[in-house]
Amino acid sequence: MGILALLAASVAAGAASGATRPPPILFTSNRPDFDLVVMRADGTQRRRITRGFPNDDQPAWSPDGLRIAFGRDGKVVVLDLRTGGLRTLAKGGDPDWAPDGRRLVFRVFRAGREYLATARANGSGLRALPASRGVLVARPAWSPDGSLIAFEEGSYLWLTDPAGRHRRRLPTGGYSDSPAWTPDGLRITFTCGQDEWCEVRRDGTHYRRHRGGDEPSWSPGGELLAVTSLDGHALRLIRPDGRVVRTLVRSPHGPRDSGYGEETEPDFSPDGLWLVVTRDAGHKPTLYAIGPNGGGARLSPDLPNEEDAGAWSPDGRQIAFRLRNRRGCFLALRWPATGRSRRLARARGPASCSDRPAWSRDGHRIVYAAANDLWTIPSGGGRSVRVTNTPKVVELGPRWKPDGTLTYRDRAGIWLVAAGGTPALLVAGGQTFAWSHRGGRLAYIDASGSLVVRSAAGDDTTLVSFPGTDETGDFAADPSWSPDDGRIAFTVPPDPSDRFGEASVAVIDVASHRLHVVAESGDQWRSWSPDWRG
Repeated sequence: MGILALLAASVAAGAASGATRPPPILFTSNRPDFDLVVMRADGTQRRRITRGFPNDDQPAWSPDGLRIAFGRDGKVVVLDLRTGGLRTLAKGGDPDWAPDGRRLVFRVFRAGREYLATARANGSGLRALPASRGVLVARPAWSPDGSLIAFEEGSYLWLTDPAGRHRRRLPTGGYSDSPAWTPDGLRITFTCGQDEWCEVRRDGTHYRRHRGGDEPSWSPGGELLAVTSLDGHALRLIRPDGRVVRTLVRSPHGPRDSGYGEETEPDFSPDGLWLVVTRDAGHKPTLYAIGPNGGGARLSPDLPNEEDAGAWSPDGRQIAFRLRNRRGCFLALRWPATGRSRRLARARGPASCSDRPAWSRDGHRIVYAAANDLWTIPSGGGRSVRVTNTPKVVELGPRWKPDGTLTYRDRAGIWLVAAGGTPALLVAGGQTFAWSHRGGRLAYIDASGSLVVRSAAGDDTTLVSFPGTDETGDFAADPSWSPDDGRIAFTVPPDPSDRFGEASVAVIDVASHRLHVVAESGDQWRSWSPDWRG
C-alpha cells in the first residue's frame, strides 16, 4: 500500500468495518504504534480499530458500547463506532464516561498546571473541576451511580463529587494510580506498586493489597479483572482472588517502560508533504512517514530488522535507508507505494551502519558511508565505487551540493571535496548538515548545538539553540530543507533536566524562526490500560 492508502486505512475504515457488537475488552496495543485493539475475553476476535502514527491510549467504552473515548497525542477524542467519525473534545487525556453517557471527565494540562474537567460528549460545556489542584492529576474514574469521581493526585487516591465542590483523600497507604470502580460501586481498585493492585471501600475502610498485576479493570459482571503485569510483560485475566485465568497479550518487545516514542532523522519528501523519520519503536529503529503537521503511517514491516536513516529520492518514489539484521548492515531501498524493498550494498563499520545516505540531484547515484570511507553506487544497483580512502579518519554524513560537489563531516567539522579530490575544511566543529535546494545555503548544527544557516556569501544566522551535553551526547541533529527552502526539519534533543526525555522532530520557519514540534516523543510509561464493555 502507498502512503496515502495507508493513511486512508485509519480510524474510520477500522471502526466502520467492526461497528456491530465489537468484542468487550478494549486496550492499547503493545505494538510500537500504540493503536487501540479489541478482543473477546477468551482471547479471540482480536483486531485493531485505530491505525497510523498517532499514539492512542487510555481508552474508555461509552456505557452504550457505541463510542470510545481515548487520548491521542495530548488530546481527548471520541470515536463513533457506527460512523467511524472522530471528534476532538479538548487538550488532555485519561477520559472516562459518566454512567449516563452524557458527559466525560478527563485530565487537562494547561498553563503549567494539571486539573480535571468535564464536557459533553460533543465537546461542548467544558467545565473545570475546582477540586483538582494541579499536582500530577490523572486517571479520573466515574462511579457507577454517577455520584463520585475517583482520581489520582500527587500519587494519592482522592474522591470528588462531579461538580468538584467536595473532595476527600482515601487512606490508601501511599502510591495510588489507575483507579477503577467495582461494578457494584462499593469499592475502588487501583495500582499500588510494581505488579500490585489494591482495593478500598468508598468510605475508606477495608483496605487490602494483592499481588500479580496492576491497572485492574473489572468485567461488567465483576467475576474477572483484566490486569497489566509489568513483571511478565503481559495483559492477563485474573479472578478477584488473584488466580490467573489466561494471558491475553504478551509483549514481544519486553518491558514497555523504555525505548518508546523517540523520533529522529527527519527528511522532507520532494513534494514537501511528508517527512520520513526514524522512530525508536520497541527498542528498534523503524521508518515512518509523517505529515509536517502530524499524522502519518509506518513504512517498515513489523519484522526483527532495524531500519533507520531514511532519505527520499528526488522523484519521491523511493527511500534509501540503513537496514540491519542478523546478517549485517546494508544500504537498502524501499518503494513506499508498494512496500517492496531491495538491498544495494553491504555497509561495514559501526559508525557508518546508522549513517544516512544521500541521493545525487538526478537520482542516478547514492553516496553512503562504509568502513570509515565514502562510496557511491548506482541507484538501480551495481558496483560500489570508493570515493575517499582515509584509514585514520571516519567520514560520515555525505551530501552533494546542488552543483555536484561532495561534502561530508568528521570529528574536525564539515569538509568540501575540492577539485582534484583535496578536502577543504568548510565549517570547523560543524556536525550534521544539509544543503538548500537553491541559493547555496548550508544548514548545520554547530559545536554548541545551535541550528545555523550559512549564506552563499559565508554569513551565519543562528535560528535556534538546543545546548547539548557531552555527558549524554544529546544534541540537535539531522537538518533537512523543505523543497521550497522555507523550512528546516531537524531532531530536537530531550530537555537535559528530564532524565526520561526522548528526542523528537521539529520544523522551523527560516524567515520567522517560528518552531513547532511535529513528532512529539511519546509517554514512555505507557501501559495497556484495559477497559471492558457491558
